[in-house]
Amino acid sequence: MLTRLAFIRRLRHATQALWGRLGVNSKLLLGSVGLLVCLSLLTYVAEMDDPAGNREYYGSPGMVIYSLLILVFSGFDIGMPGTALGRLGAIATLMVGVLLITTITADLASRAISHILDMQKRGVRRVAFGGHIVICNWSSRGKRVVRRFLDQADSGTQIVVVAHSMEPEMVHHPQVHFVSGDPTDEDVLSRAGIERAAAAAILSRSDIASSSSADAYSILVAMTVKHRNPDAFTCCEIRNPRNAKHLRLANVDEVVCSVEMGDAVMVQAALNPGLTQLLAQVLHSGDGAAIHRVKPRPEHEGLTVAELLPRLYLEHGCVLVGIDHPDRGGAAHVTTSLRPGDVIEAGHHLFVLSDGIPEGFQR
Repeated sequence: MLTRLAFIRRLRHATQALWGRLGVNSKLLLGSVGLLVCLSLLTYVAEMDDPAGNREYYGSPGMVIYSLLILVFSGFDIGMPGTALGRLGAIATLMVGVLLITTITADLASRAISHILDMQKRGVRRVAFGGHIVICNWSSRGKRVVRRFLDQADSGTQIVVVAHSMEPEMVHHPQVHFVSGDPTDEDVLSRAGIERAAAAAILSRSDIASSSSADAYSILVAMTVKHRNPDAFTCCEIRNPRNAKHLRLANVDEVVCSVEMGDAVMVQAALNPGLTQLLAQVLHSGDGAAIHRVKPRPEHEGLTVAELLPRLYLEHGCVLVGIDHPDRGGAAHVTTSLRPGDVIEAGHHLFVLSDGIPEGFQR
């Protein structure tokens, strides 16, 4: 007797421990299943001996499970029970069955969505789209850079960040995607869809103290990106301007030396009061007119700068500030020294100051 009581106590404790580990949905699921069984038995007992009962389906021991499944998934396709208590049990069974199916569907959907969000947060998903912008490395300025891209890039442009980690709130933006890993690893870049990317921006790693080491890492990333996608437009940030020549050898399209440009802005701002406010409006979207690189329209080809300047301002409300024309080797050459007699040719690009891309122009 004592042995039996001890077994019952252990069984009760084990059951309580197991119940405590279950989540809310699991408890609701088990409770619904138990309630369904009880209601099904209630219907069976009410119908089995009553002459008015529906014994064929509800009052037969072999049909209990069958009638339960029909009630849950099809309703009263097999007819209504004959007794009042049987009908009450059947209706309750149907309602609990609907609740059970809803709970299971919601739980599965919740788990699927959580799994997808978790994969995206951990950066293990493979990018399937193309025409996006890949940002390699994450620094203290990463969030601001991503927001600038979202503000100034074409509407709907997708951003893929390749780094070991990034700020969690950025992961949940519908246009921002995270791929975890080292951007010098070709497999990681492949998961980021670098082969189909339109552009790649390589940030200098702020967690590397040495400028030489940080630049060496950025150069290695740039070489890997260009190897995987030679056609992607690449922009790389470095700290030491002497390392720019190495990026040119790697065919990087744009090199940004934050230190050098910061020094130049400091000197010019000291000599020209108000320059920093002007640059802030030009560079920050939403604060005023910004600089846009656009292709000239077909009717503009063959015009001189002197002819094009007034047409751009009067017809499109923009100001020409520079021209990008390739040299004989195909490399870009940008000039802001606009001579009146210079002719706009096919293959040139215009840098214009305007509120958004002028109507009728393309990047």
